[in-house]
Amino acid sequence: MSATRPLTILALVTLASSAVAEQRITFGTEPIGTAALRSPSRYASTLPAGGEARAVSTPSSGPWFINYFQVDETRSGDATLFAVRNHDTGPVAITVTYFDTRSPSPQTEEHFTIPVRGVLTRNTRDVPRLVADNDGLVRGSIRVDADGPVSVDFFQVFGSDDFATGDAAATVADICDLLTVRFMDFGGERASSITVLVGEPGGFTPADRSTLVGQVYDEDGDFVNSFSVHSDEASFVVPIRSIVREGSTLFGSIEIDAAESDGAIVYVTHSAHGRFSVSHPAVCIEATGSGP
Repeated sequence: MSATRPLTILALVTLASSAVAEQRITFGTEPIGTAALRSPSRYASTLPAGGEARAVSTPSSGPWFINYFQVDETRSGDATLFAVRNHDTGPVAITVTYFDTRSPSPQTEEHFTIPVRGVLTRNTRDVPRLVADNDGLVRGSIRVDADGPVSVDFFQVFGSDDFATGDAAATVADICDLLTVRFMDFGGERASSITVLVGEPGGFTPADRSTLVGQVYDEDGDFVNSFSVHSDEASFVVPIRSIVREGSTLFGSIEIDAAESDGAIVYVTHSAHGRFSVSHPAVCIEATGSGP
């Protein structure tokens, strides 16, 4: 089958530094990337024994990753909160490092000591020296390191839409070359979207570009379209509507190949008319470095 001419959507976001963040999305009519991806033998053989695609998070010293945070400069808008719990038999010292969406250098770093059974809760709005973009939003990713076993979870508040989502933070084991998520579109301002972090926080240089390719399938498993996303940011949001061909399907699944970017951590958020929401991590089909 011959491919039709791809459609390219170019999104530009002006940052406070006068740099321009660029996200380029291209549609296609044939599978791309490793969509040999869809090969049953590759798909099935990479799942862990028992068919579990992602183990429940267990306490560890990390590093733990929050793949995307967003906070505005007002007291009533968007914010990301996170909590670190101490599971050790004594106090645990932790280091929290904040990265913006493009620089490999940390914006700032914080140090805390958490008592036995203690919980540290932090609102990113209260973190000093974070630089906002021209739209008043600070965006980036977070790394948490500890000298003992801890667990980390996060909570993203979207004040303008009156809803919030949250989940457990990710670990190195969640950086995957091949991932899959399901999506839905309830209409209104928001439907499903994915947040992406390529590699680990701080592993991205200004010369790098994030590349994701993949395929969209409807509820019956039929191919809808392929897509590619190219960004000059390491951490970013992709609305599902921007990678699913308009008018094709409201419910289905997406396979994402992030091997060209050395793997990615992906979460999906579903919302209904900006009122009810839920988020969860993508299913990791193939861990980084384990592919053919």
